[in-house]
Amino acid sequence: MINKILTRLKDAQLEAAVQAVTRPPSPDQNVEYMYGQRIGYYAGLDRALKEIEDLLRDKDERDSKL
Repeated sequence: MINKILTRLKDAQLEAAVQAVTRPPSPDQNVEYMYGQRIGYYAGLDRALKEIEDLLRDKDERDSKL
């Protein structure tokens, strides 16, 4: 189950990166805002992945000490 969660987060992160490069903002949109929004979304997904991986590593370390 956890592998499915990680895979979906990584897929969403990849999709966000691809969309950021392939879909430029329209002329009436604030480019800086859109760039910040896309970067923030990507970074948020990255942070979620790191948190989950840290939790899993901590759990594995605790389990190995038992």
